[in-house]
Amino acid sequence: MNADDLLAIIEEGLENGRISPYLAAYIAAEITGMEANATGFDDRVRLDEGDE
Repeated sequence: MNADDLLAIIEEGLENGRISPYLAAYIAAEITGMEANATGFDDRVRLDEGDE
């Protein structure tokens, strides 16, 4: 299994709700060697500390 196959499986699990977005982002980051927030799997809204 190559990295593209594994990323496709992660994306399918994310779409089916079997894997959480932050976990998908972490695994994809480990596979690709990039930052987790740059993978596009974790699209949750984040609040900055200055937004209070």
